Amino acid sequence: MGVGQIVGISTDSPFSHRAYAERLGLDYALLSDYNLGAARAFGVLRDELFGFQPLNTRAVFLVDRDGYVQHAWVAEEPSVLPDLDELLEATRAALRARPA
Repeated sequence: MGVGQIVGISTDSPFSHRAYAERLGLDYALLSDYNLGAARAFGVLRDELFGFQPLNTRAVFLVDRDGYVQHAWVAEEPSVLPDLDELLEATRAALRARPA
């Protein structure tokens, strides 16, 4: 993964990710967390969600090039979407703080 790269991660299969990306015309990678390792590592794995066990909740993490989380947003309710202006400002702040 390169610096400044966007990556989406969910528990969906690579096949469903491919269809989803094609349908929406996404130009970034969608990775499958089929074994729930990323959800577990980021602390967003729920014992039960929507009747499925276990499942991750909606979350956004801004990770710097050294692997440190610079910003985290985790939905209290999975139907809630992140505030895009807040995420954009967090991204800008992380870029300003980055050493040259």
